[in-house]
Amino acid sequence: MKKYLKVFVITCLLVISGLTLSSCEWLYGYRGKNPELQSVAANSLLPGLYNRRFDRVEILEKDDYGRTLFSYHQYPPNTRLLNALAICQKSDDKYTYFYTDYNFVVVDEFILPDEWAEVKGGDLAEEIELLKEKNDWGKEIREDLLIKAPIKNSKKLPMSNRKLRNIFES
Repeated sequence: MKKYLKVFVITCLLVISGLTLSSCEWLYGYRGKNPELQSVAANSLLPGLYNRRFDRVEILEKDDYGRTLFSYHQYPPNTRLLNALAICQKSDDKYTYFYTDYNFVVVDEFILPDEWAEVKGGDLAEEIELLKEKNDWGKEIREDLLIKAPIKNSKKLPMSNRKLRNIFES
């Protein structure tokens, strides 16, 4: 009887542990401010990019139609840092909307709001203006160009890390 009780208790603990760990989004899900902007980055920058707990998003500028230009920083383990400037066209309670063909530029360093005036007048000025132009900055939003993505604090990879590694190696 004691043997069966031990087996039962151990089995229950293993099942509970497995269920708990498999549903722990808090281990890797994004917890910062502006999850709608994080969702734009996670759905448009790179196919293998997904929401990380320590990602950082800073709003740099907004236009009169609700677009947001933001700075994005991701530190994925065992890879290089990723920094970008990106534009979100609009968002609501459930979805974020962006243009797919040109809604971000990768930059060398993460840009903070207090550095923005200096950066947009510096070496990146032409790229920033082109990014804004391609995203209709200061003009009405073109609904026919929008891509809709759900606002989530986590995103599953489209394929396993092993498959991604094999693709990059080939």
